[in-house]
Amino acid sequence: HLQMTDTDINIESIAKVQRSKLFPCSLKVDELDIDSKYTRGKKKNPPRWMNSYIVFRRALGLLLKGIKMDGKQLTLLARQMWNESNKYEKEEYKNISLELRKRHRKRYPEFKYGAKR
Repeated sequence: HLQMTDTDINIESIAKVQRSKLFPCSLKVDELDIDSKYTRGKKKNPPRWMNSYIVFRRALGLLLKGIKMDGKQLTLLARQMWNESNKYEKEEYKNISLELRKRHRKRYPEFKYGAKR
C-alpha cells in the first residue's frame, strides 16, 4: 500500500502503481458484486446492475481503500485511467459486468430498468 499524507495525494503516482492491479483486474467477481441490502438502505427498489465503467470504478475504489481520497478524487482518477485504457483492457470489465448482470437477474427476477425522467 502507498504511504501518503492526507494532502499529498499524487494521482499520477497512484495511477501508475495501481494500473497493474486493474489491467487485468486482480479482483474476483465475488469481490466486485454488491449486495443491495448493504447499498440501498431503506429504499425498496433494487439497484441497477453495474456497467463496465462502474465495475472498473468499484475495483479502483477497493484497491485504494487504504488511501484517504474522497469520492470526487476517486472518480476523476477512474475517469482518467478508463479513458487511457484500450479496448482490450475495457473488454475484461465488460465481461465482468455481464457476469454481474446475470447475477442481478437471478437476484431480482422482476427488476425492470426504467430511467427516471
